[in-house]
Amino acid sequence: MRPHRPELDGLRALAVIPVILFHANLPLLPGGYVGVDVFFVLSGYLIGGILLGDLAADRFSLTTFYERRARRILPALALVLLATLPAAWAWLPPGALQDFGASLVAVSLFLANLHFQRHTGYFATDTEQAPLLHTWSLGVEEQFYLVMPLLLLVLWKRARRVLLPALVTLFLASLMFATVQARQAPDAAFFDPRGRAWELLLGVLLAQPAIATRVAHLGERRRALLSWLGLTLILWAVVMLTPGARFPGPLALIPTIGAALVIATASRTTGAGRLLAARPLVGIGLVSYSAYLWHQPIFAFARLRAAGEPTVPVLLALALLTLLLAAWSWRYVEQPFRDRTRVPRRPLVALASVTTVAFATFGAVTVKEDGFPARASAQVLALEAYARMEQMVECPARRSSTVCVLGGSAAPATIALWGDSHAAAIAGGLSRVLERTGHAGRLYWTKGCPPALGFEGASDHPRRCLEESPRIRAALVADTTITTVLLVARWPLYVEETRFDNGAGGREKDSHAALHYPGADHDDHDTRQERLLLALHQTIRALDHAGKRVLILYPIPELGWAAPERATALASAGESWQGRLDVRFSSFERRTAATYALLDRLPSATLVRVLPEFLFCDTFRPDYCIASIGDALLYRDDDHLSPTGADLLAGFILPALIPDAAAPPDLPPSAPPPGGGAPPAPPPRGAPPPPAPAPLSHPIPQPPQ
Repeated sequence: MRPHRPELDGLRALAVIPVILFHANLPLLPGGYVGVDVFFVLSGYLIGGILLGDLAADRFSLTTFYERRARRILPALALVLLATLPAAWAWLPPGALQDFGASLVAVSLFLANLHFQRHTGYFATDTEQAPLLHTWSLGVEEQFYLVMPLLLLVLWKRARRVLLPALVTLFLASLMFATVQARQAPDAAFFDPRGRAWELLLGVLLAQPAIATRVAHLGERRRALLSWLGLTLILWAVVMLTPGARFPGPLALIPTIGAALVIATASRTTGAGRLLAARPLVGIGLVSYSAYLWHQPIFAFARLRAAGEPTVPVLLALALLTLLLAAWSWRYVEQPFRDRTRVPRRPLVALASVTTVAFATFGAVTVKEDGFPARASAQVLALEAYARMEQMVECPARRSSTVCVLGGSAAPATIALWGDSHAAAIAGGLSRVLERTGHAGRLYWTKGCPPALGFEGASDHPRRCLEESPRIRAALVADTTITTVLLVARWPLYVEETRFDNGAGGREKDSHAALHYPGADHDDHDTRQERLLLALHQTIRALDHAGKRVLILYPIPELGWAAPERATALASAGESWQGRLDVRFSSFERRTAATYALLDRLPSATLVRVLPEFLFCDTFRPDYCIASIGDALLYRDDDHLSPTGADLLAGFILPALIPDAAAPPDLPPSAPPPGGGAPPAPPPRGAPPPPAPAPLSHPIPQPPQ
């Protein structure tokens, strides 16, 4: 048995505090999520040391190992899950309760990471109200520990000489996998056990006697310096990394190497070790597991009840509540269950089996019963339905990189709609308007990819932009039937490279906002803007030379909060939600100032510019951009229009899209806003075009055709 090291308890505190504050959405620690990476290294070290020690002493037992894991993990987890059940039943609307049930089944089977990998992204705004999101890390750990004991046993018995090289090889293979996947599929990479294994393996490697011997020979002074370096790397990652970082790729080496250095070199004889062994940090470290379990449900339900983001004092109070509950559950639940004399093996196994089956059964029944909709009012059900609407109702099975027919199938397709998911969101409304006016078109959309060439996108599959955008442009140029092309994208996301904060409590937390140009990793923000401008100019010029009439849709107002979830929470609490989802026009203007400046520089005298702000902002409600009309939501999340919003915008776009088209007979009655809905007239033909984009400091390679 290794001696207790209080500095490692302090390291646990250094891991859990940033995670809690990160999920509190406090801006001081934007990289707080890396605390989980520190946990992984520490867990690998401790468990690896136990396994290797048992093997060396010839007392290795899988039964004993898994009993230890069960005593460590299950009691506190069962307590927290049990506490979430009444809160979820009372406060979650049917759809959210159904999602909760599915996650409960996954947690019970230690598959939470794979569940969230399929259904969400760790940094997505809507996950802030997912009570069990944080259990993904337990899934990664337990999947790792299903394999690692068996692997160590086989290597120890049959190939002990290659044990260390084999672990190093697995470490490098997992790190390489994580590096590739973090670039190609960052959201999926975050939860993937294959790309997380290297962090745990790093800890297992530290537990190797050969590594410990080499560290011991470094000398006191070097160990002291390395321990401070490790602490600095962790703190740097917590303060400097952001949710937009590609993770867990090479950047994850910063906090994990930092954790490894602290584990290997910190002791009571080093300054960093004495700092980490301070009583407050040790106390928090001892309850860190319970604190990690409690914090996410507390924050999630608080946000749900507040119908938005609680104030900073409230969030800090909730963080304190987390630590108090953690101390209580550590003393009265964790500690008793670790004592074999108080809870023998048989009762432990029986209790673990019963609770696992009970939680999984409740979750499965909740999913099967669609979240028990009889609990909710008709208004709540109607509002929640907006969040589950397909982006493009005409082809619901196709999520991206696809072509769909718009409008009347008998008419020739003369109009093309090209863009990212914002294009897909308005396609249904545009299709209905085109059908009513006897026209047809096609939708070309790729998630996270603006209608421009040469960029990796802001989606879970960024290289898809490099593959799809050239094909789409080539198809449009070659198609002589298409006469008009409408370009649509979430422009502020690509220009600002940040998510939206509406200044009233609505702040997106998603990641991967910036476009990336292959071979230009060191470009600054201004250079990336110029690249985007030039790429858009090349797209418009190619379409213009092919005889197409080109329109560009300026930014659709963003909300900062998910409209259906916020409206549902307010309605569930018996409060009025109408008007409380709207965003101040001044916030929209600040958000889009750089975007307008960039789009206004596009040098084309024939380009038609359509500005949705004249429909949504300072019209129906002075000084605000609206999110609803009456009881109808115009958005299905924080930035994509609902079918109602798409219908409204389609009617607004129609005069610019088809100047001679008759207005459809059944547009929403408020479809032209007060003062008229026609977009600003395009620059007259023959007028001097805007100045061309400024030249870059180095040539841009042409994207593949």
